[in-house]
Amino acid sequence: MQRVLNELQTNPAAAMERYGGDKDVMGVLAKLTTFDMSPEQWKAIQGMGASPDDLAQTIYSNRQLAASLQQPHIRAALAEFRADPVAASAKYEGNKEVTDVLDLLEKSLSIEV
Repeated sequence: MQRVLNELQTNPAAAMERYGGDKDVMGVLAKLTTFDMSPEQWKAIQGMGASPDDLAQTIYSNRQLAASLQQPHIRAALAEFRADPVAASAKYEGNKEVTDVLDLLEKSLSIEV
C-alpha cells in the first residue's frame, strides 16, 4: 500500500489509472480519505441516505475526481471551503483547477457545492 500512496503523491492520474479498478486499494483509500470529515459532514452524508462508504465509492468511481482529491493543494482548498465558504469562493473564483474539482464533486455526488 505504501507504494500505491507514493505513486498517488508523485503521479495521481497515472496511479488512479493503474489502481482504479482494484477494489482492495480503493477500499483502503476510501477509509483514508473519509477520516477527514467532520462530525457534521458525517451526519450530512448519512442524512442524504448514504454511508461514508457510498460516498467513497462514488468519488473513486470517477478517476479524475479521485486523483484530484489526492492533491494536497486541492484538499487544502476544500478545507478552506468547509471553514469559510464565502472567503474561499472569492479566493478560488478564477482557479480553474479548484472550480473543476468542485464541478466534479457536484456532478458525482448530485449536490450543489
